[in-house]
Order: sequence, then C-alpha cells, then structure tokens
Amino acid sequence: MRYLDYYSILNLPPEADIREVESQFRILAKKYHPDVNGNSPESLLKFRSILEAYKFLSEQSRKTVYDTYVRSSIVRKRIATEYRGSDDLLEILKVQLNYILWEVEDLIRKGEDSGYSEAELTALLAEIDKGILIPCGQGDSYFSARQITGTYTPLSVNLKPEHPPYTGLEDYFYQIRKRSYGFIRKIRISDLVTAEGDDSLLGKFFQVLNTGFSILGRAEKGDENRLE
Repeated sequence: MRYLDYYSILNLPPEADIREVESQFRILAKKYHPDVNGNSPESLLKFRSILEAYKFLSEQSRKTVYDTYVRSSIVRKRIATEYRGSDDLLEILKVQLNYILWEVEDLIRKGEDSGYSEAELTALLAEIDKGILIPCGQGDSYFSARQITGTYTPLSVNLKPEHPPYTGLEDYFYQIRKRSYGFIRKIRISDLVTAEGDDSLLGKFFQVLNTGFSILGRAEKGDENRLE
C-alpha cells in the first residue's frame, strides 16, 4: 500500500458497498483475531487495522468522507505515486501521517483559497499533538512547562498574551511537523500496544488519522477538487 487504504486492508475494491464490507470483516476478523495469532504486537496491529477499516467503511457518512479524501487528495495524486509502497502496517501508518501533514501544509499555503478555516486546520494539528505526540514524549514544551490543563487551544491568545506559544497557524504547523519527525523515527509496534483498545497509543494513532480523513474529506458535493 502507498497510503492507509482501508479497502485494501479488507481485500476489497474501492467500489465495494457496505454489505461487502460487513461480510469481509467477519471473515478477516476470525482469521486475524489476536487470540488465534499469539496476541503478538504484530497481530494486534493487523486486527486493529481491520477493525478501523470496518468501522470507517461500514457507516455510509464516514465511507463517503473517506472516499472523497482518497479521490481528492493532492498527496495521493502527486506524491503517493512516487512511493513504491510497503506491506509493513506500521510504516504505512507513519507514511499516512506524513501525507496528512503535507495536505495541511498545502492548505495553509493556499490561505483562504483552500476552503478550510484556520480553526479546522488548528483542530487537526491539535488532535495530532494531544493524541500521539504528547503521549509519546514529543509534546509541546510550552504547555508542559506551564502545566496547562483543560482544553488544548494552542493558538489561544488568552494563554499568555505577551508571550504567545506560537505566532500563528503556520508556526504551529512547523512545530508539529518537527515533533512528528521525532515520533516517526522512534515509534515501535511495541510502543503502540502497551494498553488496550482506544486507550492504547495505537488506538489514538488511528483516531488521529481518522480525524484527518474526516476533516480533509469533507469537501462539499461538486467541490471534490478543492484540495488540488
């Protein structure tokens, strides 16, 4: 796979309908359940990938969003074709995180012409920050040093007006990009499955990627080329 392709994970074509998704999930869930595969970190990653693909593609509204993202993604069209792909699921997750960050960078450069608000893109970056970077030790030193708790609002001028943590969205993006490189270099499968379910770093990783699909795939009907 050249990106996190939920259809490929379920061994289905992109035009598969929800009935086919549900049927294929039942088959793969029995075959790849961790209980029958030694509960190894690799089996947990494999099964979680199948489960996430099923959850996203078995609900029509989310399936439409995912299809729109895949169809309109500038990264998939321009960059993913240069990447030979991998069968390593962890590598695929890391590559997809990179792709989402490239998408956001392109949208920031377009400004108002992107069709996305600063609030939407900030929310996505904050999800990456609090979802995977902070838990794995690549957090925001400004927030941790000041022991700021509660709602994570990295661009809020109310935090410290005379010394804001970031000068704006672009500054916040490049800080996230830099810290994401540290996450991508260091993360191992064993790090992702130290807890169960959504509480695991793996669960949070998928939540981050799914948030990316949801935000970047929300182009209105007739406007699927907005990311081009």
